[in-house]
Amino acid sequence: MESLIDNETVTAGWPWKSFIFMALVCGTTVLVYLGLILGYQPFLKNRIAQAQAKIDNLAAEVSLQDQKSFLKFYSQIINLRGLLETHTAMDRFFDFLEKDTNRRVSYDVLSLNTTKNEVVLEGIADNYDRLSEQLEAIGRASEVATYILTQSQFVDGHIRFRISLTLEPLTFHL
Repeated sequence: MESLIDNETVTAGWPWKSFIFMALVCGTTVLVYLGLILGYQPFLKNRIAQAQAKIDNLAAEVSLQDQKSFLKFYSQIINLRGLLETHTAMDRFFDFLEKDTNRRVSYDVLSLNTTKNEVVLEGIADNYDRLSEQLEAIGRASEVATYILTQSQFVDGHIRFRISLTLEPLTFHL
């Protein structure tokens, strides 16, 4: 049994190879860090200083009055952009109204509530057939969520009516 133990040699090569590899990785990391700190950082600071000098030269070329005018114009553009973002787009609604209105029907009152997407139309139709055709066209329109004929009466040979519409939510948005 002693002869087996004496002939056996223990090798510990793997931990040394791992240690050397990790030392190389650590050394490479330190060299890269030093390269960034000592080489790239001064390069970037120099480029920033050059860009700042160009900006200062450009600012010196533009008069103070021109700078104020530009800021005023830019402020107006930003305000206009904000206004347009909240603006109610009536084009889609009027396109829908024009496209789906019977030729024998006319509207003379339009009440609009864009926050609730509600519209009340009052108008005149030649007869009840034209009014029912108009209601059918409104019912088929993709812009209309619901509609109700709230009033209709025969006046002076024509049908006077009022329709309440609830439109789809994106009808009034740009």
